[in-house]
Amino acid sequence: NTDRGWKEGSVVALNYREDDWPPDRPSAPYQVRLRDGSLVFAPRHAPELIRPATEESGVPWHVRLAREMSKADVKDRYPSMALHKELFDPAVASEGRWLVPALQGALAAWRESGDASQIDVAALPDVKLEAPGVVSFDCLTHAFCDMLLAEARHYQESGFPQRAPNSMNNY
Repeated sequence: NTDRGWKEGSVVALNYREDDWPPDRPSAPYQVRLRDGSLVFAPRHAPELIRPATEESGVPWHVRLAREMSKADVKDRYPSMALHKELFDPAVASEGRWLVPALQGALAAWRESGDASQIDVAALPDVKLEAPGVVSFDCLTHAFCDMLLAEARHYQESGFPQRAPNSMNNY
């Protein structure tokens, strides 16, 4: 329902957020593309604001949504809806700020020279031999890991398609 009455549209996103909304403002349950191409959102799930299409339109709204979302090019559409947009910015990733400081130090000479032999292996943080031929060390900051987990939860709630990696499809 708009200020000019009911308009037909298709739900294109769930849990929609504007970039400038404060973090404590709840997401809008739906973003809707109207037939004229404009985008609106329903600030809450309420029958006076949004309702399923009538039977005459044929296909139920949830089937149309599933069809539209299956056509969505997630890699192009999701970053603008992301909770932490910096996760999708290559410039931010190349800064290395998500790496623990000790690892940044160990990689500094290599990053400047491009010569992998310049990596200070002795400075790698908390190196452990986990098994023969398997070494682990601290890599990512706790803040980055928290941000990544929050983003994964946000994506799960986004309405975009989700599927297991191909190797998981064999079970």
